Amino acid sequence: MAKPHKHAGLRLLVTTSLADADIARLAKQAAAGVTVKVPQWSSVRLEKAEPGFLVFSVRGPGGLAELMEFALEAVTDSGATKMRSTITRYKQSQSTFAGVIPTGPKKLSGLATYRKWIQNFTAALREADPSAAIDVNGPLTASVGEYL
Repeated sequence: MAKPHKHAGLRLLVTTSLADADIARLAKQAAAGVTVKVPQWSSVRLEKAEPGFLVFSVRGPGGLAELMEFALEAVTDSGATKMRSTITRYKQSQSTFAGVIPTGPKKLSGLATYRKWIQNFTAALREADPSAAIDVNGPLTASVGEYL
């Protein structure tokens, strides 16, 4: 089995007083507002919606190829909703020399789009619930050390 990519564990943890329906609406709106043109044309699409569980996919040009899948799980307990967004499936790419020899680090396909979704979703959550506790365990840009 291949070694997991260094950003495969990028996740979002949130504790909020918003209801499940409001969270689902904000997550869908965040997905609708995400399109990354560089380095690859990609967008986010809702694949599955169940109470307390949403599955999104990051799609390549034209929405044909799935680059990544991530899930948003929510559990309500004593008036507070705890959410977790995790990458569940992804593809990697790597540049090569002569089509055979690896020449650089592996890239996590769709990562920029997932980061943009996290940024959009957390901004919407902060606007809807300023008291929400939001934690992201990794950088949200390609620059090192920039955390939300």
